[in-house]
Amino acid sequence: MATSDTRFEIGDTLGEGAFGKVYECFDRSDNDKKYAMKVIDLTKSSEDERDLAEKEAKLLTNLQHEFILHAVTSFQVQGALCIVTEFCDKGDLAQFLESRNGVSLDEQRIVEWFRQICSALEYLHGRHVLHRDMKTQNVFLTGVEMTAKLGDLGLAKVLEKPTQKAVTFCGSPYYMSPEIFACKPYDSKSDIWAMGVCVYEMATLERPFDATLMQQLVFKIVHGQLPPMPKDKYSSQLIKIMERMMCRETDKRPSATELLQDVLFEKHKSPQAPPSLPDKKGALGMKSMRGNSILISKLNQSKGDKFNMSNLMETLSEKIS
Repeated sequence: MATSDTRFEIGDTLGEGAFGKVYECFDRSDNDKKYAMKVIDLTKSSEDERDLAEKEAKLLTNLQHEFILHAVTSFQVQGALCIVTEFCDKGDLAQFLESRNGVSLDEQRIVEWFRQICSALEYLHGRHVLHRDMKTQNVFLTGVEMTAKLGDLGLAKVLEKPTQKAVTFCGSPYYMSPEIFACKPYDSKSDIWAMGVCVYEMATLERPFDATLMQQLVFKIVHGQLPPMPKDKYSSQLIKIMERMMCRETDKRPSATELLQDVLFEKHKSPQAPPSLPDKKGALGMKSMRGNSILISKLNQSKGDKFNMSNLMETLSEKIS
């Protein structure tokens, strides 16, 4: 199928998310170079979703960082918004972790991906951008070295000033911070919490907090004890840094810049060969480790309104995958 912008030819479907489908596409003007195209049907989107999609397109084209998925162009055609990004040929981190079938990763590989993701977050936060949907499904792997690139800024928020906080209830439940579930305004430290969940997931191949019911998940995230990481497999430095990221007191969570200065990254400077990839068939069927992104409402904290938790639970009841 060709787009009305005849530069691109659309190929197979790569995936589907809460706000659109992603296809492989080929640039006719550049020897059919392969890209990924996110297509968002604006005719079926709410006003908030349309605004988010347009903001994502604008934001992605203005961001230039080696560990952030680069957007080539964006355009609208037949009521759809198309965002063309670089193609990551190794899939996403969630797919890769699922394909391990319980075989743990070496610490050096975890730390290298951690460093790349953290560098991307430092870049975003330095420009007052909150990602708000940090999860392994939104970390893409590419190239021979399996470089990690942070993508999907569909829920990203650009703050007007460094001290501003966000109030929209959004994200993917398994990765959302306690302050979001407590219906409090939040800042970049919520992205840090979510990155801590990703590091835990890379080390254990499991999420730190899991549940079949939303009420149980919320209780565990807000009040539950963090399950320990295996001390016989990973260093005390990695375990401590993960625990700091997942501290419930936001002021005790490190910033991305502080994390990158940690001795852990000095310890793991030498490069490591990338882990072997499974065959393509083994990388499919990811539902057990994926979580839907959600956009619920604004908390109206400035007006003193109370957020109705029972209504929230009813809304979210079918959101856990």
